[in-house]
Amino acid sequence: WIEFDEEGTEVPGSTPFDSGDHGTHVSGTVGGGNASGTYIGVAPDARLLHGKVTDGRTGTVAAVLAGMEWAVENDADVMVLSLGSESTPVWIDATENARAADTLVVPAIGNDGENTSVSPGNLYSAVGVGAVDDNGTVAGSSGGERITTAERWGTDAPDHWPDEYVTPALVAPGVGVNS
Repeated sequence: WIEFDEEGTEVPGSTPFDSGDHGTHVSGTVGGGNASGTYIGVAPDARLLHGKVTDGRTGTVAAVLAGMEWAVENDADVMVLSLGSESTPVWIDATENARAADTLVVPAIGNDGENTSVSPGNLYSAVGVGAVDDNGTVAGSSGGERITTAERWGTDAPDHWPDEYVTPALVAPGVGVNS
């Protein structure tokens, strides 16, 4: 557990707590067990690290970047980020560094609908995810788009990125899921 303030500085003495907000729900979706008699998590035996980088549904880039760095320093295998920001190059180095350290970055693609995406979910080096309902239909709020690398990222894009790619990389249940 760690908590970061808006400047990206660790909050001293912060102790784990259940905010009952979105991050708590996502943690249950990832690692929830079967206490109710039904498995609710996709990886119920996973060991979760929790970095509080937002206050409810708002946060700062500095706090999220600090949380990403902390996750890498703590040898996270997978980093789930159910958050998004405008498409700015600030996310590229953090995501590339995580991947170089063998941490898979799995962010949300966004909630603004067809032909849209947010960062870091729309980076080629991330595994951006979108939401589907229980029939496999993409949620109307779930984003996704074809990205032309030079248009979106210009010279900030690493040389190994393709000229064009589609995001999200995958979709998974995300509508009315239990947690």
